[in-house]
Formats: sequence, structure tokens, C-alpha cells
Amino acid sequence: TTLTPTLTPTLALALTLTLTRYERTGGDTQRQKRQPAVVLSGVGKAIVEAGPWLIEGGKPTERLHFFKRGIAWSPWGGGTWRATGELTVELKLCQTLTLHFDSASEPTRFTYTGGKRSAGTLDPQYAALTSGAALTARAAHVPSPHPLVARLLGEGPWSFGDAPISGGPSPYAFLRGGVVATPQGPGTYTPVPGSDALELTLGGEKHTLSVDGVIGCYQFNAVRERDQHKMRGWVMMRHVSMEYTGWRDAWGCTL
Repeated sequence: TTLTPTLTPTLALALTLTLTRYERTGGDTQRQKRQPAVVLSGVGKAIVEAGPWLIEGGKPTERLHFFKRGIAWSPWGGGTWRATGELTVELKLCQTLTLHFDSASEPTRFTYTGGKRSAGTLDPQYAALTSGAALTARAAHVPSPHPLVARLLGEGPWSFGDAPISGGPSPYAFLRGGVVATPQGPGTYTPVPGSDALELTLGGEKHTLSVDGVIGCYQFNAVRERDQHKMRGWVMMRHVSMEYTGWRDAWGCTL
């Protein structure tokens, strides 16, 4: 005699929930699937790697940054961007604007309509380091490809301090030609001979950057040369706790 088990409605529901595999929702900085490397070209590559931008008529500290993964960063908070043409970029910050740049490879200025201002320019102190002959001379000190430069260049916004939970100044941006944009002004980075590490110089202070033991793409370790003090760099991520990362959406924008 063959016995056929009979499932009660409650048992059947429990078995269904046990066997059903649900996709994860929400962010996980360690276990999420790694996204393909972002390859930028044209005006998108140029505006990311050239440096921060100033909005005409604004304060000198009101810098607008473009990062890989379509991330925009401003003093008012973050938003998104995407290249929509050879010289045009759609920026979503406090509102959606179309920016028209003056060059696809060496942009120094953009115009836009529909906002409170009308134009923006590449911050002159970075333009002098990341464009033209200055870029050619500096690029010789940062050979390509370099594994750590590939992880840092164009990504951001970076914070830099003792540890993420303690907070740190931001935003930092690794630009072309061995230049770093910081809240205090330009810094530099250069490969450490014989290793995959970088030497980061900020305001006369030297640090050695590495990714030894780092889990995930958007972190690095740093050791300050003067006293061997250990520090960290990390990217403020939108998909995890805003309190933890310091990310916030733009509000009170004056573009």
C-alpha cells in the first residue's frame, strides 16, 4: 500500500516559503555583484578627469564634481549626470539641466538655461594642472596602466580620514596627470617604485596608499609618512546608510 501524504494549508505555505528563493533587495557593499568597469569617452571622460567646476556668480567653494557611475556632487548634495551628445550632458541635481560644453576633449566652460545661473568653468587651479602641456608633463609621472590608479581615477566622491565611522573631509577626486582635488586645494599622487602603492601628497603631508586587505572597490588604506598614522579613504555610497556615508541629495541648489 502506498501512502500519499496530505499537506494542510498551513504546512503547504510553510514549505513554499522555505523552497522559494527571493532576490536580495537593498545595498550590500561586500556581497553585491561587482558591476562591469565603467568605460568613459569623449566629453564624459574629460569632465570627470579634468577637475571640479565652478558656477559663475557663485562662491569659490561651490565646486561641482562629475564622477564615474553617473554621480554628480555639489555643496548642496548629490545627483546624477549622463552624456547625451558630443558636447552635451544632462545633469539632475536640484532640477534637470542640459549643459553645453565648449570642447569634447579639453572642456573649460559650459553654458545652460533654465536655472538661476547661466554658465560654469573648470576651476582654474586644476585647469592649469590637468590640461595641455601641463598634463603631458605630469602624465609621464603616472604610467598607465597602474592597478591602483585604475581603481581610483574618476571614482568618487571620496572621503579621507581615520575611518568611515569617524567621518572625514570630502570630496576628494583623483584626476588625470597625478592630480588630486581636495577641499583645501590640489594635491598630487605618484606610483611608489617597485610596488602597486601610490604616494599621496596633501598640503606637504605624504601618505602611502594601498588596497592590501581591502574588501570591495571603493576603499583604500593610507599610512601617513610623518608618524605612520593609519587612515582610510572611502566613497560615499548612495545605496547604504546616509548617516554612515555622508551622502545626501541636493537641496537648496542655486544652479
